[in-house]
Amino acid sequence: MGKVVYQRFGLAMPTDPDLVMALGQLAIAHTQLELVLRYIIKTLSGLHLHEALDGTAEERMPDLRARIKQLFKDRKATATQKIKLNALLHKAKHLTEKRNDYLHAVYSSTAAGQALIKSADHRWGPAPTPDQVQAVTADLLALCTTLNDARGDGFIAEVGRRSTQTSPSSDSPS
Repeated sequence: MGKVVYQRFGLAMPTDPDLVMALGQLAIAHTQLELVLRYIIKTLSGLHLHEALDGTAEERMPDLRARIKQLFKDRKATATQKIKLNALLHKAKHLTEKRNDYLHAVYSSTAAGQALIKSADHRWGPAPTPDQVQAVTADLLALCTTLNDARGDGFIAEVGRRSTQTSPSSDSPS
């Protein structure tokens, strides 16, 4: 039986300050999206701020999106409102996946200073440029603004003002 040989390699921190800063800004923008989603849950549930934030503190992004969809359904949103929400939550999912691609990857650099990233197929290649990372950050921040505006005085706020109780029918006892 043949001997297994492992190749040793070294990892080095990328030295491009623009890339490192762009990745940090991406992380911050994504935490802002998470907070906006938690605020939407507060708006739709009618809970006090701290109750909503504490009650969702350990939920991951897919859980937050699912909870928002359920609360929207419970509040009897119109078909148009549901489609608008689904489009925004789909964009949130896509941007979270892109963020995860960038922030959950392994980075290194060559001896010459070129930043590298390890892809899902375990191959090393050029890291994203700062501009590519900043584009995702800008999309995240724009989505945060759109969602927060909809929560504050837009269609999400309108759905949040609806009662979850149905009006009694005429044949029910008074």
